[in-house]
Amino acid sequence: MHRVMKIIAIDPGAIHCGVAEFVDGRCWRVAEYDPDGLFEYLDMMMSSASEDVELVVVESFRLYPGKAAAQAWSKMGTVEVIGVIRFLTTQHEVELLEQGAWVKKIARVRMKAQGVDNLAVTQRMGRHCADAVEHGWYFLKGQG
Repeated sequence: MHRVMKIIAIDPGAIHCGVAEFVDGRCWRVAEYDPDGLFEYLDMMMSSASEDVELVVVESFRLYPGKAAAQAWSKMGTVEVIGVIRFLTTQHEVELLEQGAWVKKIARVRMKAQGVDNLAVTQRMGRHCADAVEHGWYFLKGQG
């Protein structure tokens, strides 16, 4: 019997979080959640034996020197979201992989070269969703 491999890729944000589900290497579903909705979704997906999530891929956060001043007095909401994702994956014993934002550029180039168009996702669902697709795609097909 074939074992289904499920990966969830996330572009986290303080207000909007893009999510892409990959089943057996193909993008199955794309959605946008607010952080609380994301946490509910992840908890449900990882606690359901029928879902069998193997890996969560999330864009890591880096505070770039040129943007540090803009974050003064900020609660760093994206960092908080990543922390809750880390907590949930630990609780459910699901592997977590953080990828730098830089992988999206490589993913876009390689997706285009292979005839995969992510522009429709960007136009229909927004940049967070498209970024989530790119993170998942990079992990599955674009490394190396």
